[in-house]
Amino acid sequence: ALLQYSSIQRRRDEMDVIDERALVYAALLVVCSTLAVFTGPFVAAITFVWVLASIEVAYWAGGCWVRRSRRQSIGELRV
Repeated sequence: ALLQYSSIQRRRDEMDVIDERALVYAALLVVCSTLAVFTGPFVAAITFVWVLASIEVAYWAGGCWVRRSRRQSIGELRV
């Protein structure tokens, strides 16, 4: 039962992350759309892609760091 709860909680946490990222991307789209009014669509599109890539790299690096941290803490528990 504990394993099932853990699995459900992990899926719920993943869904929260997906929802949060969707909100961040929506806000980014609004900001870049506003930017397009003043600078033109090309600059706004480049800015959108640049910031989007930065967010994804940060998300990926954070995920790797968390997995490594969990492995280390599990290793410490075994000792």
